[in-house]
Amino acid sequence: MLEYSGWIGSFLFALCGLPQAIQSYTDKHSDGLNWLFIIAWFFGEIFTLVYIIPKGDIPLIVNYSVNLVFVLVIAYYKLYPRK
Repeated sequence: MLEYSGWIGSFLFALCGLPQAIQSYTDKHSDGLNWLFIIAWFFGEIFTLVYIIPKGDIPLIVNYSVNLVFVLVIAYYKLYPRK
């Protein structure tokens, strides 16, 4: 049961960045987001992955990997807006 709880929590947490990534993709820009937020989010994901990958905690690895994809999409449209 605890394993299912971890998977459900990781799945839901991973989806938190999805609406913003979709919004950035749809609008072709991420103007409303501060660079400091994007950079902190990106490095938070990287450092957390470095910490958890050796532990082999698959739900957390999936969670942070998915979030890393979302933050990269958002950062891309912050760097290269298409208005």
